[in-house]
Amino acid sequence: MTKHTPGPWESGLDFKNAVTAPSLDDSPIATTHNFTGYDDGQQEANARLIAAAPQLLEELKLAIQSLEHLNHGPHKGTERAKALMEALA
Repeated sequence: MTKHTPGPWESGLDFKNAVTAPSLDDSPIATTHNFTGYDDGQQEANARLIAAAPQLLEELKLAIQSLEHLNHGPHKGTERAKALMEALA
């Protein structure tokens, strides 16, 4: 599996629908598009979500570690951790 561009990523610096990685040359690593023909804010919202991906990935890894330590209750932590690990694959 190829590694992703290291974060942090940012959105809305040059264009509201572009995601950039300041660790690179600030060229967009992703752009979002809305094919409905009018600006309903969807492009900008999607760009923000994409830009949050590296931080979300790190938080997910921490959540998995926390869940692996929970082996009691109605929702066993290890089962949830396995589901999250599958989402990362």
